[in-house]
Amino acid sequence: MRFLFMQSICLSQEKLPERLRQIAQPPAQLYCSGAIELLEQPGIAVVGSRALTSYGERACHTLVHDLALAGVVIISGLATGIDAVAHHTALACGGKTIAVLGTGLDRSVLFPAAHTNLAD
Repeated sequence: MRFLFMQSICLSQEKLPERLRQIAQPPAQLYCSGAIELLEQPGIAVVGSRALTSYGERACHTLVHDLALAGVVIISGLATGIDAVAHHTALACGGKTIAVLGTGLDRSVLFPAAHTNLAD
């Protein structure tokens, strides 16, 4: 993968975002690349079908566009479908976006591989 900078943050470190410390079962460790400070800003998770419909795409684009322009960080999983639309839309309008992955950043192949540029 072509991430510019990777870091590991343990629960005991002060770098772990405060909001994550407040949940019932905070992650013991985060593997991250990029601007982790975005996790301290207001954000919304966008999840949906991988089998994208034209209605779903339009609805996601409209919602994410307005939220991103309002300064809300868009959080999704970088998967095919709604996730990709959410990330692309946030970036296209100058917003901020974070991908939360089920695997670590040490994976040699991002799934789906077609989203490597989007991840960068």
